[in-house]
This record gives sequence, structure tokens and C-alpha cells, in this order.
Amino acid sequence: MFNNLWNFTCTLWLPIVYFLIIAATIILLIRFTAKKKRTGVAATLIVAALLVAGGIIYVTPHYIVGTDAETIYKIEISEAAITDKETIKAILDDLNNAKYKRALTSGIGGYSEYSLRGYDENGNLKVHIEIKDEQTVDTGRFWETRTSGKLNLSLYQDAVLHKGDKQD
Repeated sequence: MFNNLWNFTCTLWLPIVYFLIIAATIILLIRFTAKKKRTGVAATLIVAALLVAGGIIYVTPHYIVGTDAETIYKIEISEAAITDKETIKAILDDLNNAKYKRALTSGIGGYSEYSLRGYDENGNLKVHIEIKDEQTVDTGRFWETRTSGKLNLSLYQDAVLHKGDKQD
């Protein structure tokens, strides 16, 4: 029971802090308006506009992988290298199949089931994602939750179990 309550609180800490910042901004706006301080009102309105824009960007569902299979030469999943184009396409299609919504900042850490890294022909890192479960991934900045469907974890499990079998 306490564990579920703690998980619920951890999920809500960012919206709570955001709400408190908005409340403080509204209080400052009212105070500056009452004292007729134009620069204070202007600065507070700018901060409020930035907060609203940040809130909209935060809650808007989006795609997490912006690359297609043609630009990825090799994928490493938990140190299993895959160069087979069909498998790379299937993995990227699975990740790009749905939009994601930000949940928490990734600085708090957490357990990941699979680590996925995608490289181009020159060996430059193009994609780095930590997969937690069928719904949650870590993009390096945020834990992201899938808005529809589930990740096909059997793709990643096959790659790890058959190390080297999927290479050209």
C-alpha cells in the first residue's frame, strides 16, 4: 500500500511543482498589478507565457525516434549487435508505431530492461533509448509513456538471446 502511494507521489511531483510555480506567478502578477508596476507586470506576463508554452510542450504526445531505418546501420541492444536491415526496420517501426507522453525527468534514475543504441555508417550514435517495460522508455531527458499499444518486447528479447545471429 505504501509502495503504491510512493509511486503515485513520485509520478505527480513534477505537475505539483509546476502548479506551485504557476500559483506564485499569478500571485506576483496580482501584486504588481495592484501596485501599478508596469515592468513587474510585463516580466510576470513573459514568465507566465513561457510556463504555458512549456506546459503545452510537456503534455503534447510526440514521437521519440526521429530517424528511419535507412539512416541506421547498426543497432546494439544490451550489447548484442544487429546489422540486419529487416530487424532494424522492425525495431524502429515498433518504437515509432505510437506517440509518447512525458512522465518524469530521467535524472531520477530507474531500472531498464533493455538498452538500445542505433549507429549510422560512420559509427555516430543516432538513437539511445532505455526500455523499461512494454509502456515506458527513457530517452535520456524524460521517462516517456506510450499513449497507445505496447512495445513488442519479443523483438528485443530475440536480439539479446541470439547474439550475432541477426548480423549480415
